[in-house]
Amino acid sequence: MAGIGTRGIHIKSPFNVETDARVFLYFPNGSAKATAAFLAISAEYQPLERQLKPGSKHYKASDNQVGLLIIAANI
Repeated sequence: MAGIGTRGIHIKSPFNVETDARVFLYFPNGSAKATAAFLAISAEYQPLERQLKPGSKHYKASDNQVGLLIIAANI
């Protein structure tokens, strides 16, 4: 069976995972088991890059923003 590092989508991270990401676990009432995990990523906000069509309400995100979303979902 292949390891977890060989599965899924592999993209270059728009931030440094080791210094700019944290996972916080929530242990309610001193429980020994965590019931929730919260992901915090310190990354610069980048506005949407451009409209898909002139006059359209739909915009395309920059590659970094798309990468940030994919990485956050995978973590």
